Amino acid sequence: MIKHVFLDIDGTLIKTDGRLTAQTIKTIRQANFSTTLVSARAPFEMQAMIQALGLTGPQIGFNGGIIFRQGVSEPLAQFPISADSRQQLVEYLQTSFPTVSQSYYTATSWLTTQIDAGIKYEQQVTHQQPTVVTRTALNQQLTIFKVMLIIFDADQMATIKTQLQELQLTDISIKQSGDWYLEITSAQAQKSTGITRIQTMNQLQVNELAAFGDGENDMPMFQAVGVPIAMGNANDFVKQHARYVTRTNDEDGVAYGIARYLANC
Repeated sequence: MIKHVFLDIDGTLIKTDGRLTAQTIKTIRQANFSTTLVSARAPFEMQAMIQALGLTGPQIGFNGGIIFRQGVSEPLAQFPISADSRQQLVEYLQTSFPTVSQSYYTATSWLTTQIDAGIKYEQQVTHQQPTVVTRTALNQQLTIFKVMLIIFDADQMATIKTQLQELQLTDISIKQSGDWYLEITSAQAQKSTGITRIQTMNQLQVNELAAFGDGENDMPMFQAVGVPIAMGNANDFVKQHARYVTRTNDEDGVAYGIARYLANC
């Protein structure tokens, strides 16, 4: 019997336009299991969805970089980027790639040094507003959980990814999410880390856990649960690592998957 379900957000829970559908909300609210959102997003970007779905348990942000409960100020666990790596990243990115869209996230804010095409794109996706800060102010931030680059050119994406890896900052994780996003977090920030912690807290078995995802960054999550379910819009690699494949995120794939594959589990 499935007792806990973990849901990726972008490309999974919400439609391409960023909306939660009424059918998805109804299905999750009426489900006989607990639900945790597992996302690269910051907690404040998840707040409206948590409220709409009526979730009261632990949630996972920054790809496992923070485990938190809505309305509770102290996180259950957190893994920000180390101070040394943060300073090196800020200096390197601001100096070497000043025209590349850069976002920096604390637990409560989205920071950037300029409003560009990437920032405007992200505003449309998340319906959030960034705070524009100076480079000096950015360097003074003590706790950064995620650095996100939005790069619309595939060749430039590959080049920047390679150059960041050549910095040999061993305590960070560099992952491409979708076509345009390059996300940098602490190496300790893994979706599976958050899932394992919640599993232990609730004394659950792996076969009592299910997860929905669409991206390669969902692979650690799939490996941590008994029933991994890929979205219809996922690529073939992700689908090959799932037990089931549901409909796309624009076709209420989560709601369909719950009814089709989990109702009798």
